[in-house]
Amino acid sequence: MEAFPGSSFGRLASFGEISMIDWEGKAAALVFVSGCPWRCPWCHNPSLLKTEASESVSGLMEYLAKKKKWIDGVVVTGGEPLYGDDITLLLGEIKDAGFSVKIDTNGSNPALLKEILESGLADYAAMDIKSALRKEDYDRATGVSGSLEGVKRSVDILSRLPRDIYEFRTTLIEGVAEEEEVLYNAEKLPAGSLWALQPFISEKAAAESLRGIPPFSEKRVKALARKLRDKGFRIRN
Repeated sequence: MEAFPGSSFGRLASFGEISMIDWEGKAAALVFVSGCPWRCPWCHNPSLLKTEASESVSGLMEYLAKKKKWIDGVVVTGGEPLYGDDITLLLGEIKDAGFSVKIDTNGSNPALLKEILESGLADYAAMDIKSALRKEDYDRATGVSGSLEGVKRSVDILSRLPRDIYEFRTTLIEGVAEEEEVLYNAEKLPAGSLWALQPFISEKAAAESLRGIPPFSEKRVKALARKLRDKGFRIRN
């Protein structure tokens, strides 16, 4: 692959954080890219909705080279990394440097997700399931009409893959993703998949009206996790 000048990628927002929880079993460098087609009122990274760059790809690659001995891979998150085809160039740079890559996505761009996975530009994918996989629920959760269509196609793409190279993630939120919505989705998602249940960090929500909503109790999360395990899912919470 030809050298990729940093000025060619206009969505690199930030990097510099090492996480032990964003890719199970791995120490991973987090890379945040900007831009997203949705306007979820409970988004915890609203500053990344607008497409803009604060960092250069050359700076990122220098940073990763220094950390290579200390990390197991790179997590590319956002925003929505698959908001534009330009992400394939960034992923190619990271892969060419010898790093494993996990891509986070909301499932809004199934064609690009399929391309990235089939071409080997990502080794692992994590897809958010925002609410019940019903049109009215997804329209409300994402703030965009018709968002569910692409999500369903993305679920289908992942369901055809080995279960150990992808996961689903749901942020548990009152009125958006509660027990009813999650258990409804348990009948729609492929059994045997890893499903991460995440707490809602309300103070970071894009909509002020959602700030201050308490997270699910540990007891409530564990009860839901048991029900999902009974349905054949592997659960992380």
